[in-house]
Amino acid sequence: MQLDGVMRETSAETKRRRDRLITTLAAPSSLYPPPVKRFRCLRLSFCIATLLSSLIANTQSARAEQWNLKGKTVEGKLSGVYGPIAHIVGKKSLHLVTLDSLDDASLDQVARYLAAQPKGKLWAESASPVAKELKSKLETLKDGKLVSFAPGNRAEPEFYVIYFSAHWCGPCRKVTPKLIKTYKSLKEVPGIADKIEVLFRSSDNSRQEQIGYVNEVGMPWLILKYSSGIDIIDKWKGNGIPCIAVINRNGDILFHSYRDGKYQGAEKPLADLRALLKQIEPTSPNYLLVRHRLAMREQLLAGATQPLPAKLYLSSIDGNRYHGLDVPTIQVRIQVNEKGLVDSFVAEPALPAIYEQQLRADLSKWLFLPAVENGKFCSQELTLPVKF
Repeated sequence: MQLDGVMRETSAETKRRRDRLITTLAAPSSLYPPPVKRFRCLRLSFCIATLLSSLIANTQSARAEQWNLKGKTVEGKLSGVYGPIAHIVGKKSLHLVTLDSLDDASLDQVARYLAAQPKGKLWAESASPVAKELKSKLETLKDGKLVSFAPGNRAEPEFYVIYFSAHWCGPCRKVTPKLIKTYKSLKEVPGIADKIEVLFRSSDNSRQEQIGYVNEVGMPWLILKYSSGIDIIDKWKGNGIPCIAVINRNGDILFHSYRDGKYQGAEKPLADLRALLKQIEPTSPNYLLVRHRLAMREQLLAGATQPLPAKLYLSSIDGNRYHGLDVPTIQVRIQVNEKGLVDSFVAEPALPAIYEQQLRADLSKWLFLPAVENGKFCSQELTLPVKF
C-alpha cells in the first residue's frame, strides 16, 4: 500500500519488524536511538543467563562519559570522530558536535579514544561490530549474477548507507537512480570514496526478484544476501520503503529517513551525509583549524612518558605579498608558547621593515603543537625555513 510516497509493507515479516520502528528525539542534535531488543528464550535457564549477560554488558556500556560543551553537558559514549566532528551516543539521543566546542577534559577523552583505535586495519581484518556481522553476507553484481564480495586490500568504510528497497515499490524506482548518481559522484571524490559504502537490503518477495531488481537498475554498490539475518542492519528498517539509514562501523545511527516517527524522505539522510562529508574533507578550510586543540591534547598524551619537541601544525605564506624581495628563502627562529602560538621571531637575514611587518602578520596565524616536558606544555624555540 502506498501512502505519501512511501510503500507500506504488509508482509508478516514487516509486521514483526514494526515493533522495532525507529522513533526519534526532538533535541536539536539528537537522532535515532537503537530500538530495544527482545529476548526470546526457549528455556528459563538460557533466558536468565542471557538476561544477566545483557545486564552486565549494559552496565559496562552505561558507564557513559560526560562531555562538556559550551554551556552544556551531555552524557554518552564516543562512537566516532570524523574530521572535526565527534559522534556521541547517549541512551536517548545522539550528538554530532564540533571538536572546538568541547573543553580540554573532553578533548582528552577524545584523544584517548583515538589512541586506542586500531590503525590501518583492512576491511577483511576489521573487528568492528558491523564488519563482523557482514562477513560472508555481502554480494556484488558481476555479469548479471550476484557473487560473493571479497574486500581484498580495501579499508573498511567509515559510513554504511543502508538502502531498504524493493522492485515492487514505485517510490523506490524514483529514488534508486538518484542514489546511483549520488553514489558514483561520491566515489569520485579523493579522500571520500573509501569512507562510504551503500548496502542494499532487499524487501523483495524472493531472491529471484532481488536479482532481477539489482540487474534492472545496475546497482553499483554491495548487496546484502537475501534472507540473511543481520540484526545490526535490520534494526534500522523503518515502517516503509524507500528508507535510508546511515550508520558507522559500530552500528550507531547518524542519519535516517524517519524522525520523530515521521517520514522525511530517502533524500534527507543523503543530504545530511553529504554535508558531513564536506566538513571532514582534509582540504576543508576549517578541518585543521578545528582539530588543532585536539592535536595538542594528543601531543600531550603522547608526551606523558617522554619529552616531545614543538611541531609546526598549520602555516601559510602569501608569496605575492613579498614580491620584490631578493631572498627567496630565509631562516626564522620562532619562539612557540604553551598554546602553540608564535610569541616572537627573528628572521635571518633580517628583512626590510615592510616585509618584516608582513611576516609578523603571517606568523601570527601559524599554529604549532607545543613542546611537552614532564607531562606539561612548555615554550620552545624552533628554527624553520620560510620560502616566499
